[in-house]
Amino acid sequence: SSPDAMFVVSPDGRILDANQVAVSRYGYAYSELLEMRITQLTPELSRPSVLPYLEQAGAVGVQFEWRHCRKDGSELPVEINARPLALQDRKFILSSVRDISEKERSLKAMRESEERFQRLAECAPEPIFIQTNACFAYLNPAALHAFGAESTAELLDASVYDRIHPDCQEIARARVSQLQEACQSHALAEEIYLRIDGAPFDVETVAAPFTYLGRPSA
Repeated sequence: SSPDAMFVVSPDGRILDANQVAVSRYGYAYSELLEMRITQLTPELSRPSVLPYLEQAGAVGVQFEWRHCRKDGSELPVEINARPLALQDRKFILSSVRDISEKERSLKAMRESEERFQRLAECAPEPIFIQTNACFAYLNPAALHAFGAESTAELLDASVYDRIHPDCQEIARARVSQLQEACQSHALAEEIYLRIDGAPFDVETVAAPFTYLGRPSA
């Protein structure tokens, strides 16, 4: 059986059928759902905004994230996948509705974790930077100072290899590859970095896999 709430809807939005998941999830009796329009599962203030999706669902199909409302008034985030359905020369809409509450909680927790990291990193005396796909994604003030940059704009999205001395390029690339592909942390290592003006400076680095803005980083 499907973990998703399933609805068969008429082109004008009337609910014609629903599975047991829909009954349990929304708190309506099956008979109550059959007296409703699918738009009534949307909080009242948002109902006008969902109508274009209903039209698109009946024409070519549509997938989008939305918020639905249970009978008790509580809301839940959902992912809706709706597509046209033809039965015996009649047109309907088959709508699959997935509860994405856990996904939303995970994203919220990840954002909060990233915010905590940034608050700590901003105050850290040691240079800290995050690379994503071998490009700078974040640098704290100490890192900017170490590289001789006046603002993040000078380094953000630039290749980290541009700031690594040629003598250390091979080792650095191997370390980044291991971080990205094998998700392996690296112990203390000595390297030579380059300032914005090209001047070299010695560093001791420690690196670990990290998720930043939802992307694998280090």
